[in-house]
Amino acid sequence: MKEEKSIDQEDISGRLTRQYLLALTAIAVFALMAQALVQHMLNTSVSDARIVNLLGRQRMFSQRICKDILILHQGDSISDLAYYQHELDSISKLWRDIHEGFKKKTVEDHGQVYRVNMSDSLRAHLFKVDTSFYSLYNSVQKFMHLFRKEDARQSAKSNMYPILREVLVYERVFVRLQDQLVYRYDLESKRRLEKLKYSEFTLLALTILVLIMEGLFIYRPAVLYIRKIFDALINSRKEAYDSNESLRKAEQELISAEKEKYLIQYNQHKIRSSSIIEGQEDERKRIAQELHDGLGQLLTTLKLKLERVHDKSLTEEKEMAAYLEAKKLLSDTIAEVRNISFNLMPSVLEDFGISSALKLLSEQVAKNTGLDVSFKTNTWRGRYDRNIEVGLYRITQEAINNAIKHSKAEKIAIVLEKKAAQLILRITDYGVGFSMRSGMLEAGNGIYNMQERAELMGGEFKVISKPGKGTRIYVNLPLT
Repeated sequence: MKEEKSIDQEDISGRLTRQYLLALTAIAVFALMAQALVQHMLNTSVSDARIVNLLGRQRMFSQRICKDILILHQGDSISDLAYYQHELDSISKLWRDIHEGFKKKTVEDHGQVYRVNMSDSLRAHLFKVDTSFYSLYNSVQKFMHLFRKEDARQSAKSNMYPILREVLVYERVFVRLQDQLVYRYDLESKRRLEKLKYSEFTLLALTILVLIMEGLFIYRPAVLYIRKIFDALINSRKEAYDSNESLRKAEQELISAEKEKYLIQYNQHKIRSSSIIEGQEDERKRIAQELHDGLGQLLTTLKLKLERVHDKSLTEEKEMAAYLEAKKLLSDTIAEVRNISFNLMPSVLEDFGISSALKLLSEQVAKNTGLDVSFKTNTWRGRYDRNIEVGLYRITQEAINNAIKHSKAEKIAIVLEKKAAQLILRITDYGVGFSMRSGMLEAGNGIYNMQERAELMGGEFKVISKPGKGTRIYVNLPLT
C-alpha cells in the first residue's frame, strides 16, 4: 500500500509539474507574440507617418516648382534668376528621387530608409500619379532646357509660354491625384492600426482563457490535493503528540535548555565585549597620556630650541625660508599630536565629565570643519559612571564622523538631558539621510558599534532616517 501511495503521489506531482509548465509556456508564447506584433506595427506606424509626410511634401514640391518657373518666366534681375534656377534644379531632382522611391517601395530621407507599404489598389493609383508626374516633370525639363539655351530671355518668353501652360495644367492634375494618394495611404495605415488593436485583443483573450483554464484544471485541483495532504499531516501530528506525552515534555525541556544556552552565550558575549571595550579605553588613555607627556613635551622642547636658532639671526634668505617652513611644520605636528591625544581620551572627560567633554568636542568639530555644531544639556554638574561617560562620548564621536563623511550636513545638533531616572542623548544631522532598508547595510560597523555600546550600558539605541530628511540617533540609558 505504501508503494502504491508513493507511486500515486509521484504521478500527481509529475502531472501537475507538466501542466504548470505547459500553461506557463503558453502564456509566455502569447506574451512574446504580442510584443513582437506590437514592435512590428510600431515600426510600421513610424514608417507610415513618415511616408504620409513625404507624400504631402511631393505635393508641396510641385507647387514650389510652378512658383519658380513663373518667377523665371517673368523675372528680370540676373541674381534672382540664378537663385531660382538653382532652386528649381535641386527641388526637381529631389522631387524625382522621392517619387522613384515610392515606386521601388523604399524611400530615403535624411539618411533614413523607410519602407512603403501599399496595397495593390493603391499601387494602381500610384501608376496614375506616375503618368501625371512624368508629364509634369518632362515639361519642367523642357522649360529648364529652353531657359538655359535662350540668351535673350525677353524674346524667348513667347517660346516658353506654351511650355508654361503645360506645366500649370499637369501640375493641377498631379496635385489632385497626389491628394487622393495621400488620403488613401493614410486610410490604409489606420486600417493596419485597427488590425493591431484586434490582434492585441485576441492575444489578451487567449492569455486570459489560459489563466482561467489554469485556475480551474491545475490550480484548484492542486490546492485541494495539498489541503488534503496538510490535513493528513496535521492529523498524524496530533496523533503522535497525543500518543507520546513524554515527547512534548522532552521538546519543551530542549527548548528551555537552548534558551538558557543562548542566554549564557549572550551574557558571555556581553562580558567579553565589555572587557574588550574597557581594555581599549584604558589603552587609549595610556597612549594619549604618553603622547601628551612624552612626544608632546619633546616636540615642545624642539620648538623652543628651533626658535633660539632664529635668535642667532639667520643671514641668508634660503635659510630663513627653511627655518619658517620647519617651524610651521613643527607647530602643525604639535597640534596634530594634541588632536590625536584628545580623540583618544580627552582629559576634560576624566576631569569634568561628559557634558564638558561633549561641549569641547562640538566646538573643536565646528572649528576644524566649518560646520554649525551645537550642544545643549541640562546636566552640567552631573557626573556618572566612567563607563557611561566614555560610552556616550564614543557614540557621539562615531555619529559626528558618520555625519561628516556621508550625510553632507551643514548643521549638527547634540542634546544631552536627564529626565527622571534616564539619561538621554540625541544627535541630529540635517543632511541627505538614507533609506533604513539599504542604508543600514551600507553603514558598515559604525551603527553596529554604537548600538553595541548602548546595549552594553543597558540602554536603548534607535536610528531614524529618511532620504532628504537627515538622520536622528537616540540613546536612552537608565540610571538605576
